[in-house]
This record gives sequence, C-alpha cells and structure tokens, in this order.
Amino acid sequence: MKLARSRSLGLLVAAGVALAVVPTVVPVATAASGNLPYTCKISGNTAPVTVTLDTSAPYSVAPGSSIQPVLTASVYFPASVVNGLRSNLNATAIAGSGGKVAVKTNGASTTVSNLTFPSVPLEQDKAVTAKATATMAKLTDLPEGSVVYKPGDLTALTLNLTGSGFAPVLACTLGATSANIDTVIVSNTPPPPPPTVVATSIAAAKAYSRKKDKLTIGANVKSSGATPTGKVTIALFKSGKKIRTATLTLVGGKAKVVFTKVRKGSYKYTITYGGSATKKPSTYTSAKFKLKK
Repeated sequence: MKLARSRSLGLLVAAGVALAVVPTVVPVATAASGNLPYTCKISGNTAPVTVTLDTSAPYSVAPGSSIQPVLTASVYFPASVVNGLRSNLNATAIAGSGGKVAVKTNGASTTVSNLTFPSVPLEQDKAVTAKATATMAKLTDLPEGSVVYKPGDLTALTLNLTGSGFAPVLACTLGATSANIDTVIVSNTPPPPPPTVVATSIAAAKAYSRKKDKLTIGANVKSSGATPTGKVTIALFKSGKKIRTATLTLVGGKAKVVFTKVRKGSYKYTITYGGSATKKPSTYTSAKFKLKK
C-alpha cells in the first residue's frame, strides 16, 4: 500500500496540483499580503502555489483597546487539480485541518494554529475555492502606534479527501519578502482608511460580418459599487498566434473594437482589464471558434 500511496501522490503533482491561497476582502482592514514567495510541497512532492493571507483586524483602534482577529485564507483548486484529485485519488470532496501559519506581530514570533476549512465537493472540470480560518492571539491594552502582522511559513495543513484513503499534507516555506499581512493603526486620530478594492468580471460578445471580413468584439466590465473605469486590452489569436491587439478606454464600463480583414480560420480572444484604485484586474478568455466564408 505504501507503493500505491507514493505513486498516487506523484501522479497528483504531475497532474498539476496547484493550491493558491487568496485574500478575503475585509473592508475595515488594510490590503491583503499579495502573492508571497512560498515554496510548497504536498506530502514531500513539490507543487507550485501562490499564497496570500489576510485578517479580520480593523483598520484602526483607540489606544488601550484589545483585538483578536481571525486569519483567513482561501485555497483555490483549479479544475485540472480537481480532476487529478478525483481520477488519481478517487476523491469526491476535500476539507482542511490542522494548518499552522507562523506570524510575526510587531517583531514577536507567534504561531496561528488549527487552520481549517469545511468539506467542499469536487466536481469534474470545476475549480474549487475553500476558505480556511483560524483565530489569532488576543492583544490587549494596545499602546499608540501600530500593530504589524508579518507572514511566515504555512505548515501541516492536512487535506482530508472524502472517498480516498489518502490525506496529503500541504507545507509551504516562505522566501524573502517585505510584505505584511495587515497593519492596524492604534490612534485616536487615524488617517483615512484606504479605499475598498472589489472584484470585477467581464462579459463579452462578438459579431462577424462575412461580407466585410469584420469581427466586432465587445467587453462589459462589471463589479459591485461604482461602474468600473480604466482600460481594457482585447487580443485576437488565430491558430494560437496573437495577430491583433487593441487597448480601449471604458465608457460606462463598456468598450468594443472592430478588427478588419479577419478571414476564415480558428480563433479565440482575450480581454484584460487592468483594474483601478477601487477595482481589481480581471481577464476573460473566449472559447475557440471558427469563421467561415
């Protein structure tokens, strides 16, 4: 059975296991860490990951206050990984338990223990995001100044797979970085908080004129709150090779481009929104389509 376990875990990594921890948006907190230079292994097998961390800490508190934030991480399993878990390890659902994150609080080393996330079903060809949380140490009678949380290694996160006899462990070693997880300002007169940055999505449509060899591509960038502003870049690919690009300014969240001399062949296109001070970047990739005369 040990041989079968080793082979299955090897297949899992070969299939492209990539766990990405991404931030939960907390309006009263400072920005999350961004991608951190972690080197991760799943039960000894190297697996590429991207990791960000965030807390529920408030943006500011008055001197003398106490805080006990929750550390939150979201673990993103792309569809290829879900398929590998299902086919190689017969997993039908995944849960996480026992994870630890080393955190420096104003330079003092601490460990946030028992990072967990509840069971999430694994469906063929569907990505999964699992939110993992753990309560941090309580800080009391805070003096004026700030509380800075800095990230450290992420270890011992057991991946409990329903329907499988395996429970691989995720462990990540942090490389050199100056990034913080969060900063809490301790003051009776704190500066204004930074703007909340919200996620965006892109809706797309295309139309083709066979007579004029014109392909029209439209983009509609959507989000909560105010209408997104800024620019989008639309790139057209033929048989896998980029042949046209256009960068456009959004008007009412929308933009469109007309590509001329577009003749028969196999195409796809991408739309990239660069984001703004209050909107996150996003990307749309079309399915392949064929144009015929």
